[in-house]
Amino acid sequence: MPRKAEAKHEYIHPLIYADPGTGKTVLAASAPNTLIIHPPADNIGSALRMGYEFDEEVCRTWDEMTEIYEYLRHEDHGYEWVWWDGISLAQDELLHSIMEDLVAEKPHRELYIPDQREYMINFKRELEWIRYMIQLPFNFGITAHPYRFEIPDKNSDDPDDTEVLYMPWIQGKQMPEKVCGYMNIVGYLDVATDKEGNEHRVLYTKKRRNFYAKDQFGAFNGRMVDPTVPKIEKAIKEAIAKQPTKKRTKSSSTGKKTTTRRKS
Repeated sequence: MPRKAEAKHEYIHPLIYADPGTGKTVLAASAPNTLIIHPPADNIGSALRMGYEFDEEVCRTWDEMTEIYEYLRHEDHGYEWVWWDGISLAQDELLHSIMEDLVAEKPHRELYIPDQREYMINFKRELEWIRYMIQLPFNFGITAHPYRFEIPDKNSDDPDDTEVLYMPWIQGKQMPEKVCGYMNIVGYLDVATDKEGNEHRVLYTKKRRNFYAKDQFGAFNGRMVDPTVPKIEKAIKEAIAKQPTKKRTKSSSTGKKTTTRRKS
């Protein structure tokens, strides 16, 4: 039977993508009480050099990914934030673990030559793992590299003219769209130079012609300069506080329902 919808605490689920060296890991590490899950190839040294303190978990196989999920699901760990840093590198590592298990059962298969079935297993496990993670009671984020898509230029009459669209680098047909659909923030992190020649990191959260982004909280006016997780949390908290909610009551004199508006 249908039941009345009730407001629930909404955790933050960002997907941040940017070129290597832009500061994705540093941004993730700026979160309080943080666990960073990463493949062996990922480099968290930049965040450590910035003085951030966090826990880490190196996951090489899907068994290890399942183990960390079960730990986060059942244990009183106290993490406010968990980041998967980053999915672009982890996909290859996790696919390799699938192939190792396969070759152990079927020695005639080549370790470094997966076929479509192995890719599909990897993609399905990724989507399931992310879907389970965003249901847990903490903020969960993902980092990724960007991927360049060549798309037709809508402003040109020449059908051969193209423009570049950046999306998170997530392998698999419609995988970027599906993963982005699970997250309530998708941001493209870039480096910009101000008038004085100083470099700043800029997190873009509004979709543009050349990259994909979204902000379901309506918290950033399209961008945030020099973002950190505390700044992101503050902006979202302020945006939620400004959103009016409806409260229905019964009039004592007429018995009719009236609607009043209040701010949460």
